[in-house]
Amino acid sequence: MHSSIAFGVINDEFEGEEYVMTNKNEAYKVMATIVTIFLNYKKEHPNINTYEFVGEPTASETSEFPHKRLTLYKRYLPYIFNKKWKKKVNGNRVIISKI
Repeated sequence: MHSSIAFGVINDEFEGEEYVMTNKNEAYKVMATIVTIFLNYKKEHPNINTYEFVGEPTASETSEFPHKRLTLYKRYLPYIFNKKWKKKVNGNRVIISKI
């Protein structure tokens, strides 16, 4: 089984724009929340053997490759996946698969 994961900001303040950069210096709090949500999701769906994360470019990134968000996502992967999982980066996607 395969699962694609997407997190974004959706509320009235940002007019439904899912990939807006909030710049409220809450990255650590947000990522800790995402790790908790993801660990619960993994526990509830034990048969998923591949996950895919997609990083969208920030407004300040001119290329299509979102270095900032992918770098942030990759920093938190060890909190979610142990050494029984392999990581592959393909463009703006990180694919995590069970070994």
